[in-house]
Amino acid sequence: PYSNVMMVADPRNIKEIFDVFKRDKRYFGGGLAVGLKEKGYFFADNHDSSSFIVSSANFIIKTDSELLIAFNTDGEGYVKSVEEVFQKQNKPLKKIKAVVLGAGGASDAIVFSLAKRGVAISILNRTVNKAEFLAKSVNRFLGKKGLVKFGAEEDIFSVVKNADLIVNVSTKGGG
Repeated sequence: PYSNVMMVADPRNIKEIFDVFKRDKRYFGGGLAVGLKEKGYFFADNHDSSSFIVSSANFIIKTDSELLIAFNTDGEGYVKSVEEVFQKQNKPLKKIKAVVLGAGGASDAIVFSLAKRGVAISILNRTVNKAEFLAKSVNRFLGKKGLVKFGAEEDIFSVVKNADLIVNVSTKGGG
């Protein structure tokens, strides 16, 4: 009786979109993609801890009382798959170095989830101040100085040399 339909929308219309979600009796929840994750978070009525920490949501559920609850499964879902790979190599996550390309909605959650497990991370982004803000926010929240570093995307060649893991969450393709 349910189906999932991918919504393509202009993030500038997020308030109107969420108003429709609340009123539409057929809407029970769904995913938020690029451009909607960070903005959609602010129009949800409530948040689980995963979305609250990173101020970004990739999934919304509507309650019976028509409240929209925001969730973020990007980070934990990604890190579980990474843990499996490194466990097979007998390498604990706290001993790896990661480079994260991009500092948008998905990277917030992935960086936080990796850093929570002690992974040393370098965030490289086109907009350096966005990478800096994310790095400093995660370090401050976890009480760890220098665990998460930042730089410009031009730094990629020098930074990836020592990386065990490269995560591309930028809007630039990998092919």
